[in-house]
Amino acid sequence: MSSWITCLCGRQLHTNLASGGEVSLLLPEEILEIPRAELSPDQIMGMLVTNADTVVQCPNCKRLAIARRTGSVDFFSPSEA
Repeated sequence: MSSWITCLCGRQLHTNLASGGEVSLLLPEEILEIPRAELSPDQIMGMLVTNADTVVQCPNCKRLAIARRTGSVDFFSPSEA
């Protein structure tokens, strides 16, 4: 999976956690139920990174982009309140 996605506004967004940008992980709920006492910190981090979707906000239009593990990308526009 590429570490770049293109926002609907045309801006290129980096989704690599090591990029230094504001990239977050969206964890599936079942990850929270795994007994972590039996795992090392490196194993926990590896499990989180490989099982999570990536979330990044476009600095231009403020949309949230969710890059799914499946390769699809969903965009959510900020609500206008």
